[in-house]
Amino acid sequence: MKPRLSRRPTLGITLGLALAWSSSAGATPVDALGLGARSKALGGASAAQAEDYSANYYNPSQLARFERLELSVGYTYASFSLESNSKPSHVSPVEAWMFGLVAPGRIAGVPVAFGMAAQLPQGFLSRSETIRESDPYWVFYEARMQLLYTSINLAVMPIEGWAIGVGTASLATTRGGFQIRGTTVAPGFGSKYASELEHEIDATLVSTRYPQVSTSLALDDVNLGLSYREEASLDTVVAASLDSVLEGKVNGEPALRVPFRYDVVVRSVKMFIPRQLNLAGAWTRKRLRVELDLTWYDWSSYQSPVSSTATEFDADPPEGVMINLPEANVSAPEDPRFKDRLVPRIGAEYAFPLGALFELPLRAGYAYEATPVPPQTGTTSYLDATRHLLSAGAGMKVQGLDPVLAGGLRLDLALQWGLLEQREQTKLNGDDLSTGGSFWVASVDTSLEF
Repeated sequence: MKPRLSRRPTLGITLGLALAWSSSAGATPVDALGLGARSKALGGASAAQAEDYSANYYNPSQLARFERLELSVGYTYASFSLESNSKPSHVSPVEAWMFGLVAPGRIAGVPVAFGMAAQLPQGFLSRSETIRESDPYWVFYEARMQLLYTSINLAVMPIEGWAIGVGTASLATTRGGFQIRGTTVAPGFGSKYASELEHEIDATLVSTRYPQVSTSLALDDVNLGLSYREEASLDTVVAASLDSVLEGKVNGEPALRVPFRYDVVVRSVKMFIPRQLNLAGAWTRKRLRVELDLTWYDWSSYQSPVSSTATEFDADPPEGVMINLPEANVSAPEDPRFKDRLVPRIGAEYAFPLGALFELPLRAGYAYEATPVPPQTGTTSYLDATRHLLSAGAGMKVQGLDPVLAGGLRLDLALQWGLLEQREQTKLNGDDLSTGGSFWVASVDTSLEF
């Protein structure tokens, strides 16, 4: 898309717009808050025995265990009450729609399944912004939430009880440019409001894909799961180009005319998801199920979200006129030095029978996530703290809806409450930096089994 506008801004205002430019187009909190109401109610402990479309995210091999076509739709809302130095951080809430599909079948008698899941933010398709090195920035609650997420997977069960799954997940964002052309009045040679500049924005939606593989084993009372997701990152590139003529007049007559060009390229990492390895085990006894997940996150590979800037200035002055041009400049952010982390999760579910056709599952979960962000004693102020995630939820399954819904209708609800421990830090210049707060998430899913 190329919306075109013609204005008469000053050079400073126009370049400021170029450097601060952000694009709006989509978002989803999948990697930060999980996928699916049932899995969220279990604190994300679902990789050993997923029973809905969330298997597309936690462990795609589980799709091969499904026996019926399943369609799901859901909604999630997250609200944040985060503070920095006892002041509200005003992190925007997140609203997203969730969609899921599981299509099982058999090939030569072998169970196979196709699965797809997506979370689409309400109001956007992607959203981008750049930050400076000194800006306070909630690394896991701002841009991390602002992406469109989709996942497509295939699963097969070559041996009864043992399944494998492969697939890809994708993230989307925007890239674009900012071009400025026209005539600029030099200081001292006339009114700056006489400048005539024209700017143009060019934005394109792009995506990146990353693979995920998994396996699972079902025994009598125990299910085991192992899944791996590769690293993924998306960068935002804003290229601003000012192609203009610096013009000066004396007594209304042109006295100076210098063509010049100023190029600025701003790059920043909009989203980084570390490679992950998850080992999970679930134990089932009658109507009670307990699962424990342990996930390794490669946060040491985290890429700084701080913008890197490259500038270049070129001019063609008339003969005899000397102009001192600034040297080309390239600035790069410092290494954030994040640390790898192991995150434990535990979830429990008990299904109460309500007659022959109804079932009421109650769920609860907990996750402990130590922050990978090192003490912020230098220039950067990456805001985060160790968090405790408590979750609870319930479901309702209605059977006996033949002939259309042979498998029944299911409704799942989940609530999550996250508490960030208070973190006190002192910078090298003597300034204090404290972080803390909380957030809550509500999710609902409806699934139809045909």
